[in-house]
Amino acid sequence: MTGIEVAILVTTIAASTAATVHQAQQANKAAMRSAQVANANAARRYRHIQMAKDQKTKQSMAARDVEAMKIRNKAAKVAGRVKVAQAEGGFTTSGEGSGAMILDQVGRDEAFNQDMLSQNTGNMLARINSEYGAANIETQGSVEAQLAAAQAQMSSVFLAGLSGAIGGTGTGLGMVSAGRGAGMSGFMGPDGEAIA
Repeated sequence: MTGIEVAILVTTIAASTAATVHQAQQANKAAMRSAQVANANAARRYRHIQMAKDQKTKQSMAARDVEAMKIRNKAAKVAGRVKVAQAEGGFTTSGEGSGAMILDQVGRDEAFNQDMLSQNTGNMLARINSEYGAANIETQGSVEAQLAAAQAQMSSVFLAGLSGAIGGTGTGLGMVSAGRGAGMSGFMGPDGEAIA
């Protein structure tokens, strides 16, 4: 193999290797950007899910507090009416009389209503937590799929360079062979003589 043929072969190998390595590096950079975007989007989504959960929880607890106050006020009004009615009739609400039994029932009704309110609030909070968990699982699955896709786009720069070198060798040998077939006229050999 002449010096020119070696130079053609080396240049072709180097150019092919450099081009392939550059393409692999660019693909890896794009994959890394995709992964970073996926992570940033997931972080924003997690924050949004947490804020929505906190807001729904706060609203549920505020609604519970308002409803609990309504139940207490209603029971107090009923108890007040019973006491007024008993007093106007000359009866007492203490002891074992009907007034005491009515006030006892008012207290039991209030306790029952407060218990129901607590159960309903607990169910609402359980639903909020379930929605929160489901949204987090959905977000996690989505980001994992995006990261897997980004990972699939990445390649080994070393293997890409090796592949480029092999491809460049084939191309270079093909060029040398074609040059030999064409006589490579006009090229000078290492001793300064024209190649026929």
